[in-house]
Amino acid sequence: MLLGGIVTAIVYALHPAWWAFFYQLPIGFGLAYVLARQQARPGVSNEAVLRVAAICGGGGALAFLVIMGLGASVLTAVLAIAVMWVATSFALDKYLGVDWESSQRITGVLCCPIWIVWLIIGAVLIVLRAAGAR
Repeated sequence: MLLGGIVTAIVYALHPAWWAFFYQLPIGFGLAYVLARQQARPGVSNEAVLRVAAICGGGGALAFLVIMGLGASVLTAVLAIAVMWVATSFALDKYLGVDWESSQRITGVLCCPIWIVWLIIGAVLIVLRAAGAR
């Protein structure tokens, strides 16, 4: 019972409502840009890093909006996470020219902090919403 409650809280914290897109998009894009710029080779253009950030942060937020909009469940959360991971990995391969193994490592560096920030903000919003309902 406790594990199910924890998993449900995580799912709702990742995407508490449709309006979460409005904070997820700028946070995701900003974090993805800063982290991708740090991971890119010195000769990589700023345009390529912006494209990776747009796909990872912007596309990731859009994936969560669309997929989690179908209904918040563990399955939709895992699907949204997988879509964001794969899209980021392919963007790294195409725009930054990294090999497959490196792209998986860098994808983790890009996606995990974004998800952690989204979880923290979502958890705070859930707590504030529950406190306001009392």
